[in-house]
Amino acid sequence: MRRFSFWHSLSLAANLFAFSACSTSSPMAHGASSGSSSEAGPTVSDDASFASSEGGDASSDDGAAAFTHDVVLTMNLTVPANTELHQCQFVQVPAGADVNVVGFAHRYTLGSHHFLLYQTDLTAIPPDMTGQYDCTWGNEPIMQHSKNIIYGAQKPSGAFPLPAGVGMTIPASSVLIMNTHYLNQNPDPIPTTVRVGLDTTTPDKVMTQAGAFLFYDPFIDVPANSKASSGGRCPVPADVTIVNAFTHYHYRGTKMQVWVDPMPTAPVATPFFVTTDWEHPEDFRGPATWTKGSVVRFQCDYNNTEATEVLQGPNAKTSEMCVLAGIYYPKQPHSFELCDHYSTIGFGTTACSATAKCLQNCPPADAPMGVAIGPCWEHCVAAGCDGAVDRALLLSGCVASQCATECSPSDGGAPGAACATCQGTKCANEQTACAMQACP
Repeated sequence: MRRFSFWHSLSLAANLFAFSACSTSSPMAHGASSGSSSEAGPTVSDDASFASSEGGDASSDDGAAAFTHDVVLTMNLTVPANTELHQCQFVQVPAGADVNVVGFAHRYTLGSHHFLLYQTDLTAIPPDMTGQYDCTWGNEPIMQHSKNIIYGAQKPSGAFPLPAGVGMTIPASSVLIMNTHYLNQNPDPIPTTVRVGLDTTTPDKVMTQAGAFLFYDPFIDVPANSKASSGGRCPVPADVTIVNAFTHYHYRGTKMQVWVDPMPTAPVATPFFVTTDWEHPEDFRGPATWTKGSVVRFQCDYNNTEATEVLQGPNAKTSEMCVLAGIYYPKQPHSFELCDHYSTIGFGTTACSATAKCLQNCPPADAPMGVAIGPCWEHCVAAGCDGAVDRALLLSGCVASQCATECSPSDGGAPGAACATCQGTKCANEQTACAMQACP
């Protein structure tokens, strides 16, 4: 039986999202890089000037002269004709002193609409990993050292200064990961450039550390020629202030709504944030306060006019997403930033017992591995009503960890009496909670 830890799977969702944005590209001019760089190589410049905002039009990218920040990270790549490309590469911040970031900016040539910047646990770029690498699923070798998101955006240019006294400290010599995703549907290759600018200050000016969050729904099933919805809830463990936020979904998405409920049982009617443009949605610009004990609830609506079912996944052509991300302060544990205590919103009509049985009868290879989830699991979850899915996942997680041997399907058949006995003994609480659940 394939081992399953759903909550660990969600913690890996950020890695998948790093390589999952979508774009439609047209030929463009190649902007000059800041500093000297080969086309596929990273560039880091340490500029003495300081800028807390950034102007200009990404459609006429004229290089480093128009993009002046204390630290500039650059990634150049060429996207082959008729290709969807997920690429990432290591870059390194200057040595000698920590980088105290008080403002972020970015600029990329038209054609992509998304990139992310990741922190790693490295202080030197491995000599055998100095190039660019495919990172479609986020579990490739280059992502093995990734820790958390630092910054991201999906508009061609922008700047986000942090409030006075707030900063994000990146240790000296830290290795970061830049990533981008292009979908070039043209007959010619396109050269592209992504730049990230970090505006910095001295350590004594940073009293409060900022962080970045990413909430990701791994369960999406949009049948052929149909409309559907997906979404989830993430609890807020402490008072936090949102500096900015952005949504992400693919081209079948028609709307994403975000609510901040005062408590799980008290949903509010008015959304905190709404976007309807999948390719270049408006960013939310704070400040806005999320209070301790509140719940962030988000929902994506889809309209699939194609003759093929669409499930959750990284590719713009064949899959969908539902993501909320942003920058906030004061920094909280990763359990908040990656929503370890994720709750799935159920839009179906099936109660927990039937949902759990459905999951148990799925092929073992369909169980989540990271956020690669097979179609059987997606179908079972999509059919579950609100409240059913969470309990079914808790039961499935218990069975996977406590009854893996007893519940391994034999000869392709469904688990038998030994599995039922093990569940009743080792997963009794989860089994009872599931059996008692009824759909609203």
